[in-house]
Amino acid sequence: YTMTYRRAFRVGDRVKIQNVIGDVTDVRLQVTTVRTTKNEEVVIPNATILNNEIVNYSALARSRG
Repeated sequence: YTMTYRRAFRVGDRVKIQNVIGDVTDVRLQVTTVRTTKNEEVVIPNATILNNEIVNYSALARSRG
């Protein structure tokens, strides 16, 4: 539930979580799936996401062009 209320990112956003940069393809209750630029699918536990910083490149592009 915390992931929903934080709204740090949504499906389709390009994000950096720890050392993984890619597009969010799925957000579930316990895990988030990110597809990297090398077309690798990385499954990240939401607990890890909550305890690390997130850079949302898509949100920056939406707000600043």
